[in-house]
Amino acid sequence: MRTPSHTDLALSRRVALFGILGALTLVLGLLDNLISAEAAFLPMGTRLGLSNICLVLAAQITPAGGFCILALKVAFAFVTRGASAAAMSFCGGLPATAVTVLLLLLKKRNARADVSLSYIGVAVSGAVCHNIGQLACACVMTGTAALVNYGKYLIIFALVSGTVTGVVLNLLAPAVMRVVNTKKHMISEDRVKNTAERNDTGA
Repeated sequence: MRTPSHTDLALSRRVALFGILGALTLVLGLLDNLISAEAAFLPMGTRLGLSNICLVLAAQITPAGGFCILALKVAFAFVTRGASAAAMSFCGGLPATAVTVLLLLLKKRNARADVSLSYIGVAVSGAVCHNIGQLACACVMTGTAALVNYGKYLIIFALVSGTVTGVVLNLLAPAVMRVVNTKKHMISEDRVKNTAERNDTGA
């Protein structure tokens, strides 16, 4: 039996990590549904967006991961709340995920230049884009342009919910990225070892 290489182990762990993030997305989405149905303090039509924590973490690992979590969220909205909810989830989630991915790429690049971009800034930007996208979708679906007046309340709520998400990410993201970076180091070691073995064989 072939002994698993560092690359095999690293890829397996990454698949497991995305599986965990996907499962947490569903659990937090269900919790969001329960809270939004019972919490009178939330503005009408809003949710805490707890599952966005998983989306940002997945996008931090790889941009494609963020869009995979978005697809999962849209599918979950369709199954639990219907086609209209899925459309709202997609219209809000697509611009939010795109902005999140872009800001995380800038964050990674700026980290090398010693310029900081906090997770709070990333999360708040994503939350604002999400609420704007959903508001635009609601206006189109209802044919009521007057809903735009509700936008100021959604933006204020996005600032609050995004800040909470960002604080949680500041606590969780460093630990998750340490695991991911360890896997990358394992893969690099394995590639170096394989290259050395090929060179020895060729010699």
